Amino acid sequence: MRKRNVRVEADPSTLKSSVAERAGAAKRRRNWKFGLESKDKGRKNAKKEEEEEKPVPVRNGGPSTSDYNFDDGSCNVNLKRMADVVVCSLCEGYLVDATTVIDCLHSFCKSCLLKYFDDDETTCPTCGILIHQSHPAQYVSFDRTMQDVIHKIVPGLMLDEQKNRQAYLHSQRKAAGRNVEEEEKKKAKIQEEERVRGTNRCYQGNPTISHHRCDDQVVVQLKSSENELPLPSRPVIRCSEMTTINTLKRYLALSLWEDISRYNELDIFYNGELMGKDFSLRFIWLTRKRNCPRHEPLDLHYAYHNEY
Repeated sequence: MRKRNVRVEADPSTLKSSVAERAGAAKRRRNWKFGLESKDKGRKNAKKEEEEEKPVPVRNGGPSTSDYNFDDGSCNVNLKRMADVVVCSLCEGYLVDATTVIDCLHSFCKSCLLKYFDDDETTCPTCGILIHQSHPAQYVSFDRTMQDVIHKIVPGLMLDEQKNRQAYLHSQRKAAGRNVEEEEKKKAKIQEEERVRGTNRCYQGNPTISHHRCDDQVVVQLKSSENELPLPSRPVIRCSEMTTINTLKRYLALSLWEDISRYNELDIFYNGELMGKDFSLRFIWLTRKRNCPRHEPLDLHYAYHNEY
């Protein structure tokens, strides 16, 4: 028995009505969903406004509005309220060299925490979390921000700590049989000499200790790489090993043109290599002429500046 393929033709009016019904149903669903979202959004905004209008509760004994000075924006806070933050739980004193555990962010004095680790402890003293099984000291770090905050809210703490450290070191040196007074005098003298050497003025008591006169000296021979540039009045000079290329360029500009402001028109080379403006003679000697005797002059060539 043969099967016949029957072709069914749909009525166009029926198709149009079904399409319209589906479109209407989809529109009603969208409107219903949008209405719910609008209602939820309205409820959230109203709840947020109510929360903003409510006064913020003060927890853990924090500062109240009466503690604020609205004129200069300052706030008076009792340090007892901040004891959990600024006090080390190991020594029960203010944090000194505040060191924070990386995982739990609890802070302690550096010396207290290292002594705690020396007793084969590997956990945080506050929360008991395991820092590291074998090397806990490598998983803590100095907390500079915390220490700066403590120095600001505890006046005189940093100065007292410095005095205590100096007194401790003084007593240790005395116990070792060292002449502390004589050492301090020598140290003060050296610090004064270093301070004066960093300036451009001569020291009134002894001018030889300023302007790097006590540094190791280097003999420099300046040669022109171009025929247009003449030799300076003193092509061979003796100067400090800390003299920079920029200083030599200023000397050349003053000697060649009597105008120190033209130093940027010159470049200085060693063995055909351009020297940086901040290179010192010591740096050039150690990196380019290390095995040569120090009494030999350092040959430097100068030429007009080129834009590379």
